[in-house]
Amino acid sequence: INPKSESGWPLPDFQLETNPVTGKQSLVIYRNFADEAPNGGREQFLGLLSQAESGVRPIADNGFVGAGTYSMVPRNAAIVVVFDDLIDPSTINSQSVRLLVGEPTIIPFEARVFPDPNYGGLADHDGQPGLEFYSTRLIVDPAVSEIESFNSDPTVAVNTIGFPASQEANLANVELRFPLIDQLAFPFLAIQGIRGPLSRDAGGAWCPEGAHLHVPADADRLDA
Repeated sequence: INPKSESGWPLPDFQLETNPVTGKQSLVIYRNFADEAPNGGREQFLGLLSQAESGVRPIADNGFVGAGTYSMVPRNAAIVVVFDDLIDPSTINSQSVRLLVGEPTIIPFEARVFPDPNYGGLADHDGQPGLEFYSTRLIVDPAVSEIESFNSDPTVAVNTIGFPASQEANLANVELRFPLIDQLAFPFLAIQGIRGPLSRDAGGAWCPEGAHLHVPADADRLDA
């Protein structure tokens, strides 16, 4: 959602709540979603949800060499990475998605990394009858509650704050990396699609065996 402060979500439409136990924040939209009448609660809810999502800011791909002006995000903001193909969830791990923090960004940082359950498509990839859901988006969440830590596999340390604070606006203090692997002498992302290798040069899309591609730097940087 739009990275506003708590006062930026006024009643009677919204309320930004913080759980006193977990420290997690939730945006409540006060509409009856079960009301399907014309201009009823569901229609109003979807309109307000679209309004809340409209301020989401894209992160600029600045590479990982040198200084410059980097994207700013709240410290507890979840980062969404969009691919052009269905992601194989078995390839999402600490080796295929890496976070580094600091100035310079050399310190490994632990976060929850998981496929977005709300965006994707259906495919038959498990060899069993019927279609399964696979996501096209990856969520990187630096703020981890006790419950989320307990339910993570592998376990992720509790972190109610999120990313470390930036000390210098012209230096990135968070680096998100997608390591590359070499298949048939051509590099692809370590994270895979259900059909096989993904190329960052093709926007995270599947590439058939033997494709010749130029792959640029394998990291994005930002300020938290």
